[in-house]
Amino acid sequence: MHIQITDVLFDTETDILMVEFSNPFGVGVGEWRGEMPPERYSHHHVEIETASRLTWGQNIVPAPDENFVIDYDLNQLVTLQGKLESIQPDGVAYLLIGAALVTVKASGEPLPLDSFVRIHADKIILFPYEA
Repeated sequence: MHIQITDVLFDTETDILMVEFSNPFGVGVGEWRGEMPPERYSHHHVEIETASRLTWGQNIVPAPDENFVIDYDLNQLVTLQGKLESIQPDGVAYLLIGAALVTVKASGEPLPLDSFVRIHADKIILFPYEA
């Protein structure tokens, strides 16, 4: 997924580098797992995954519409909305947001493939790569 970094936040207590980012589907915040901290307003290609295992029917629910969405609230709870592309036997699901796949670790009875789902995650992880 192509993003622009809008803010870089370093938590000195946990030594975790967090970034706020934007793209055509909204704004989000996540843990940056690159070798170097990014600069504000720089552009990057990233893979996104949820940091913890989520549960179908609790924090993965049917979406109210068929739009792609990235958002977060003041508590940094991240909302991702997209099309459910595939589900692996180990419970890992892939959510299509635009042309990018987001990796979601999930438990429980999944929703049907090709349906739009909304995910609420406490934290997401961004892995930068060279396009």
